[in-house]
Amino acid sequence: MKKNSESTKVDPKTPSSDISDDILDKEFDRAVAFIKKTLKDAEQKEGPNHPSVANVLGHLGGLYHDFGKSTEAVPLFQRSLAIQEKALGKDHPEVAKTLSNLAVVYDVLRQFSEAETHWKRALEIQKKALGPDHLFVSNTQTLLGVSYARQIKLAKATPLLQRALVIRQKELKPDHPGVVEAMENLAGVYTLQKKYFAKAETLWKRALEIREKSLTTTTDIENIILNLILLYKAQGMRSKEKQFKKYLNEIADINNDRQAKLEKIKL
Repeated sequence: MKKNSESTKVDPKTPSSDISDDILDKEFDRAVAFIKKTLKDAEQKEGPNHPSVANVLGHLGGLYHDFGKSTEAVPLFQRSLAIQEKALGKDHPEVAKTLSNLAVVYDVLRQFSEAETHWKRALEIQKKALGPDHLFVSNTQTLLGVSYARQIKLAKATPLLQRALVIRQKELKPDHPGVVEAMENLAGVYTLQKKYFAKAETLWKRALEIREKSLTTTTDIENIILNLILLYKAQGMRSKEKQFKKYLNEIADINNDRQAKLEKIKL
């Protein structure tokens, strides 16, 4: 279970939210204690500069990051990276993995230049070691592309997300969740660029079609519909905007009906 550092704060807290926070805090403390013991054992058995120590440090850094303690995660990933570079070589795929993990942390901390540098280096290693069409390459391109998009650096984001989609379409089934995710990422960037409106519409509709056929949540479908509504509104296409607003309301009615039935069951 992850503790979101950007979660909405409720003020005043309800008793149930206090209990949930207490449970999460205790869960985190137990996990940290366990991994630190594992780290100590690995250091004593293998030495402080063994790859197994780097692996444990990575797990510990990931735990801190997942629980919203990204600042504390940085030195753990940095030490893990230093060990791997010395023990495995600077061009090893495990080094690329740690570089990407560290980049994610820097991105959350809004240290975008550091994040960009680490993701770019990870990409170079992955392309050389695994090939340019490997899914790991697509994943790293996606992370860097989405980071650029959040910074509104669309000229940098677009080619990365285009390439990420091409790789996933080549390596995965057409309706694979990873393909749909790549479509949605690219469609989101296209939506912000007038010259790509037609391509954005095509991708959003294809993603919607796949989501509707799969056992996905209505939230995923609602998100796509909202983006289509925004796209049509930006183009002044009122008829299509109204069509999808109606669809969105129909989904909301279904959800409300489902919730009402669940409440009756509870009674």
